Amino acid sequence: MESLANPGGESVLAWLSLERLGLLQIVVNGFVTLGIARVCWRFAGPVAAWLGVLMWSSWPSVHNAVHSPYYYYWPNVCATAVALAWVERHEWVTGPLLALWVQLRATAVGPLGVVTLRSWRHGAVAVAILLATASSVRTQVWHDLYIGIGTRPNPYGVVYSDEHAIAVAAAAGIEFKAPGYEPFLRGRYLKIALADPLLIARNFALNTLYALGGGSLAGPTRLLCVVPIIVLLNLRRESAYRGLAAVWAAQCATLGFVCRPQEGYMWETMALVCILGVSGGVRAIRLIGEALYDMFDDSPRASHFQSTATHGPQVESSPSRPGRHARTRVPNAGPLVCGTMKKPA
Repeated sequence: MESLANPGGESVLAWLSLERLGLLQIVVNGFVTLGIARVCWRFAGPVAAWLGVLMWSSWPSVHNAVHSPYYYYWPNVCATAVALAWVERHEWVTGPLLALWVQLRATAVGPLGVVTLRSWRHGAVAVAILLATASSVRTQVWHDLYIGIGTRPNPYGVVYSDEHAIAVAAAAGIEFKAPGYEPFLRGRYLKIALADPLLIARNFALNTLYALGGGSLAGPTRLLCVVPIIVLLNLRRESAYRGLAAVWAAQCATLGFVCRPQEGYMWETMALVCILGVSGGVRAIRLIGEALYDMFDDSPRASHFQSTATHGPQVESSPSRPGRHARTRVPNAGPLVCGTMKKPA
C-alpha cells in the first residue's frame, strides 16, 4: 500500500503511519456518516437523514474507500464539513476547510473557484493559507494532464499510464520527478492542446458528463445517473443546497478536465452525491406527492392554499386545540388578539 504522500505531493498527513492512517480514516468516516445525516435532516427532514445513512453505509465504493488508507477518500471529510458549516450557518470556517481540501487533493481547485465566486472572502482566506503552506501543495500537474489524454482514443499514442509518461520523459533523458520533468510534460501537453483543441474540449465534455453520472463508482450506477436530474429539480431551494450543487459540479468538471475518472478518482465526490441525491430526492418525491394530492383531492388544505393565494387577508391556521381560534391578518388594522382585533389608538 502506497503512502499518502507518494502519488505526488499530498503530504499533509504523511507523518502518519499506514496503520494509524487506516484507523484514523475509519474514525473519520464516522464523522462523515453523522455529518451526512445532519445535513440531509436540515435539508429534508428525518426520513432523508436515515436514508442518507443507509445509502452511505451500504455503498460498495464507500467500503472500498474507507478500507484503503489512500488520499482519494479524504476530500469527503472536507466536503461534509463545508456542508455542515453552511446549513448550521458557520460559514466562517469555509476558507480553512477549502485550504485543507486543496492540500489533500489538488482537484479541489474547482470547488475553491466556485466558493470564491460565491464569497470572495472565503476564497481569499483559503488562498492566503495555501500561499503560507505552499511547500506542501501538490506540484505534479502536467504529468496527470498529459496521461489524461490517454483515457480517450487519441491519434498521438498517449496512454493513460504513469509508466507511459515516465518512459516518454526518459526517452528525452529526463528522470521521473527531476527538475525538468514537469516542464517537459507541460510542453508535450500544450503542443497537443494547441494542435488539436477540439480533442481536449471533447474529452473534457465527455469526461465531465461521465463524472456527473456517477462514473465508475461501484454500486447502483443507474441510480447515480438520476442525481443530476434531482439536483436540477431542487435548484430553486435554499442557497446552501445550490452552493453544494455547484461545488459538486465543479468537482466533476475538474476531474473531467484531467481525465476520464476511474473509481478511485470518483471517491472524492461521494459525500456530496449522497447529500444532494438523498435530500433532493426526498424533497422531489414530497413535492410530487403534494401536487398529486392537490390535484385529485379537493380538501380543505387545497382550498386554503387557493384562498390565501387569491385574497388579501391571510389566515394562519394553528394546531387545533379546544377554545382556540384562527388569527386573521389585515393590513394596517392594529395589533392582533386571538379571535378579535383591537382598534388602533
